[in-house]
Amino acid sequence: MTDFIRVGMRSEEIPSFLTVGVAGFKDSFEYGELRDYEGEIVGVVCGAFAKYVCRLAKEHLSAERSHMAALSSAHAAIEAMAASPATEIQALITDEVFENFDCEPAVLETITRDLKPNAAALYSHWKAGIL
Repeated sequence: MTDFIRVGMRSEEIPSFLTVGVAGFKDSFEYGELRDYEGEIVGVVCGAFAKYVCRLAKEHLSAERSHMAALSSAHAAIEAMAASPATEIQALITDEVFENFDCEPAVLETITRDLKPNAAALYSHWKAGIL
């Protein structure tokens, strides 16, 4: 798994961060649906990433396929972004990733249960409307 410890990550780095660091995302259906110019739009890439995570979790939950390595790297990426001191990065996670977790309750529960500490705290605050 990729080492996601980053300090001072900037929002414009997120598309590259996700496509390089999250197993299978660059070759995913969700990323492949983006038009060429959309691959550089941070919010659009984050939205596609959220859909990718939902699909992996759904397939894993239904035992269609096991995506443990890809899910693990996705959770590590979310954690790295959540640990960023930049509020704009955290806003991207809440507004473009968490908001786009559009999946069945059991799938969402699987995703959120496996969030790492910083991401879990950010999710809890976002869900409670504190942010």
